[in-house]
Amino acid sequence: MEPTPSLQPHRVLSLDGGPGMFVGTRVLRALAHQAPEMLERTTLFAGTSSGALCALFLARQMSEHNDPVRATEALVRFFDEAFVSTFPTLLDWVRATLGVYPLIPMARFQPILKKAYGEHTRLQDLSTSVCTLSFRMKQPLRIQVCNNFLNDGSETTTLTDAASYSSAFPIAVSTWEGHIDGGWYANNPSLVALSSLARKEHQDYIEEHDATFQEAPFYFLQNTKVLSLGADNKIFGSPSLQRRLFRHVATSWGWKTWLLNRSHPFLLMDTFLDANFHGTNKKVSILLGSNYQSLAYYGYTPGLTAAFLRILRQPPEKVSEQAERDVNLWVQGNPSSRPLFSQTFEELTQWVRDAWVPCEEQ
Repeated sequence: MEPTPSLQPHRVLSLDGGPGMFVGTRVLRALAHQAPEMLERTTLFAGTSSGALCALFLARQMSEHNDPVRATEALVRFFDEAFVSTFPTLLDWVRATLGVYPLIPMARFQPILKKAYGEHTRLQDLSTSVCTLSFRMKQPLRIQVCNNFLNDGSETTTLTDAASYSSAFPIAVSTWEGHIDGGWYANNPSLVALSSLARKEHQDYIEEHDATFQEAPFYFLQNTKVLSLGADNKIFGSPSLQRRLFRHVATSWGWKTWLLNRSHPFLLMDTFLDANFHGTNKKVSILLGSNYQSLAYYGYTPGLTAAFLRILRQPPEKVSEQAERDVNLWVQGNPSSRPLFSQTFEELTQWVRDAWVPCEEQ
């Protein structure tokens, strides 16, 4: 049997979790004004945690209106409202400090999510492909990829539930129907999105050619481009931790340092999340080469320590205002914004225009 490659181009927008989406939503809005063809030609929206909230919102907006500017303007308002209106109260902080309750009850998000997505809207109701990530703790234990293109049963999930599953970060937010945040295995959902597309390509080929799984080819990477947006650390941990790492060949850290560090109380969790993020970036870069573009923004790191300290120092509306200023300076090409982003707005826009062109137009 002579395999024939799929001609369908895949354009994947991958959105990381964490407070960095205050920046990510505004980056998308700027891209929509400068290069609206990006969202028009995106074939899959993938997201984890706060990125899942945004991926689902964009998929619904583009399915209904196909207007990138309108969709991203609404996205910024939705994301800001979701976090400003659920900001922890004094009672929330007291309960969380006691270690018995999470900081924010998931039920508080529900009215906002239902308003944004529609109370009964299901993934299968969207014409645009989307996938979100979570980890199911209750039996049957499994990685959960809610999507509307694999016909695996998850397409009947409501958008509200898919968002709740993916953003239930332990300690910070309560679980939802036995699911926790997908960031524990893929805060950057790019690799899971690619594997899901590979599975879809195999399924389509097997059905079309009456082939076996082993006979189905693996051509889809040739036509796949991925843009990933997410926060990153320029330096890991605190300066004192870095000094210790450089000073000693072997650092004798016990559970107290890893779990109860005064300057970095969630060191072990943040190490896991950072390694997870960079591991995915490396793997997807190897697979796609120049067809993978990752925009990192610094100062909005996804780790627990940074997130809690930012909430303590600045309420969400202040973080939103700061993100607005940072992105505006970045779009304008102001040199002061250069340390905050891994590349310039001009560089990213040029890559999008070059990479997002459908294969038949190249």
